[in-house]
Amino acid sequence: MIKKLFRLFIGAFILVGVAVPVQAAGLTTGQANSLIAVVQSAPGVPASAFVNLITAFSNITVNQATSLIAVVQSAPGVAPNAFVGLLISFTTDMTTQTTTQATTQPIPATTQTVAPTSNAQPTVSVKTTGANYTTTTALLAGYVSTTGMTSQPRAWFDWGTSTNGTLNSTNCANVYDGNTLVSCSANVSNLTPGTTYYYRIVADGPIGEVRGGFLSFTTPVAINPSIAITSPNSGAYWYRGAPATVTWQTRDIPQSNSILVRLRGVSTNQEYNLATVANNGATTITVPDSMPYDAYYVEVKASVGSQSYLDASDQYIKIVQPSIIITNPNSSAYWTSGAKGEVSWNSVGIPTDNAVLIRLRDMASGQEYELATVSAGSGNATPSIPGSIPLGSYYVEIKTAWNGQSYIDSSDTYIKIIE
Repeated sequence: MIKKLFRLFIGAFILVGVAVPVQAAGLTTGQANSLIAVVQSAPGVPASAFVNLITAFSNITVNQATSLIAVVQSAPGVAPNAFVGLLISFTTDMTTQTTTQATTQPIPATTQTVAPTSNAQPTVSVKTTGANYTTTTALLAGYVSTTGMTSQPRAWFDWGTSTNGTLNSTNCANVYDGNTLVSCSANVSNLTPGTTYYYRIVADGPIGEVRGGFLSFTTPVAINPSIAITSPNSGAYWYRGAPATVTWQTRDIPQSNSILVRLRGVSTNQEYNLATVANNGATTITVPDSMPYDAYYVEVKASVGSQSYLDASDQYIKIVQPSIIITNPNSSAYWTSGAKGEVSWNSVGIPTDNAVLIRLRDMASGQEYELATVSAGSGNATPSIPGSIPLGSYYVEIKTAWNGQSYIDSSDTYIKIIE
């Protein structure tokens, strides 16, 4: 196949009426273009198969030809003229013979002789390959190909937040290794999270800098998720069947993520899931009627990827059985008709704004006389004693209703209404 390609290549030179080397010839731009096109047309053919073809027309060593062919084959989409200067740089200055008669007969390659008369020029080529990066650091990568260099060329990366203006430069090492493609990398740091950076590899060539193409990457935004309960964080009572509000703050947790609200028993460590809600900073839940009366920590939990984030209330809340108990009067007392009496009580598990009825119950007849309605949270009241209530002995009672249940307590002893 290679011999066939070579004959077609030589035939093409004669057909277009260009210079053909007989005893020694230098490559023209057109010839170099054609030669490169032949190499690019067979990317799967080993580079060694083209060595004789290239060395027949230029003063280039076998190692140099092998590296050159590898570079050309690795870029099948690049126009052949991009490699012309590189190939011609290896051409010797030789006497030429010109044919003006077109012919389709190939000239066998075995009849051509090339006598190098000067040394090949050294070359450097580069390619930017990629980067590994975090929120604030990056490892830039590329490679450098050298031919005919007797010392290590300096190589570095230009990088910055744009391809224009002043760029940062970071050196890379271990570039030179004969004619072999050598990887080149450099670490950069102190990058800004959430920022796009551009970079390219650059090396010193025989006649100036050789620059690779720009690539880019965007550093991810710094993420440090957290969640914290803001309420309740002090001792509180929750009541079965009653609403309870939980608030929290999050950082770096998307609002679309779900938040689990739950209770954890202080003594049992048992978990009770209450609700799963959107991450909007607050929710009001209804305490289940099935919750045991006990003390609990309130917890909120969120997940980001495979990581979970949790916070618990600073102090526990109590779910208690509602009750209301008179503390005064609880011994014999005298109330004066038309004056005021004094009543006090303790309530547990009863919302503070719940209504409490204060009344008297006649010891003998059981007749009830309402005195006042106040809020449970006040804990005390001084109701007026209407003159219409008959003089006599009475029990003082307080009554409230919560979550469909009535709660009532009566004084331990009776009081007497006197004039």
